This record gives sequence, structure tokens and C-alpha cells, in this order.
Amino acid sequence: MKHPFFQIREIKVSGLYVEEIEKIEKDIHALGRGLLVIPESNILELFNEKLNNRFQGVEINKRFSTEGITIEMNFQRRKAISFVNINEKKFLMDMEGIFFWDEYQKPDKTLFIYSKEVFQFFKQKILKLLTQGNSVKVYKDKVMVDIGGKRFILPPLEDINEKEIHLMKKLLKLHPDAKIFDIRYKGFILLNEG
Repeated sequence: MKHPFFQIREIKVSGLYVEEIEKIEKDIHALGRGLLVIPESNILELFNEKLNNRFQGVEINKRFSTEGITIEMNFQRRKAISFVNINEKKFLMDMEGIFFWDEYQKPDKTLFIYSKEVFQFFKQKILKLLTQGNSVKVYKDKVMVDIGGKRFILPPLEDINEKEIHLMKKLLKLHPDAKIFDIRYKGFILLNEG
């Protein structure tokens, strides 16, 4: 005899767009009663595999009644702070430096970098530079940061420290008409006001 208390009556999903639900609907039904016991982290990993790592979390609530079980799945999306271009591969990135793809998000910042390994090694510096400007381009011999129509040319990542970041802010105030600030060289700064 099947008792309704142990039957899934309804699965409610929130935090997804219709197209996303269509992509994972079969997986949700295949999990069935597994949704009652499988850890949220495993379920998150499964759906992030299918949907390009776009979710930061999933909360699963279960309500038991004499009519059956209602399962509510609430997905929390990652919030993109930047587009990322690594050797012509495009990603989005959140504040923690995690790469993902979500066609529904259009951040206003861009990061160009030549390798994921370099990003991982200098992640904190790169995230700090992104908070300063709207575009960061990382090359082996220099870093370029665009801030409101002005460009800063900085030394390579390994040579950048807090001093350069503070100097950028200071130069913006001292030289509001300058368009390009080249601060790669120790001891002098090149300005282009044209």
C-alpha cells in the first residue's frame, strides 16, 4: 500500500528562467525522492554542471502532509561583476573570482587576461583593479586599466602593489584632463592630455 505521506505531490522550482527549467526538468524528476536525502551541495553541483556553474547556492525545503510531500527548490544565481576573456574564451566572473556563464547577465566591466593560471595566482590584485575601473587588460609586460574614458598603463602584475592603486586615484584628481597615465616606470609618470 502506498501511503501519500511518502509520495512526492509537487516540486516547485524558483530562481530559474523557463529555458533553464526545460534543460533540467528531466533531471529533477529523475532525482525524485532522492531530493529528500541528497545533500544540497550535490544537487547544486549537478545543476551547475548542466547550466555552466551559474548558481551560487540552492535551498531545498520539504513539507510533509497527508496529501504528500511538497519540495521547494530555490536557486540563487551568481552575480556577475565582469565579462572575462581568456585567450578568446568568454566567461563571466563573480566577486569571488569564480568563472561561469549566464546569458541573462550583462555586467559593465571587462577583464582580458592571457591565462587562467595567471588569474588564479594574482586573483586578489585583479579583483582589486576591477573595482577601480571598467576594463582591465592583463599582458605579460603591462596591465591597462580604463577608468571613465581614461587609461592607466601599469607595470606587470607581479610588480603592482597598493601604491600604484592609490596613485591611480590621486592622478585622476590631480590631472582631470589627462587621457593616458603611464606609471610603469619607477621615478616618473608619463601623461597624455591629448
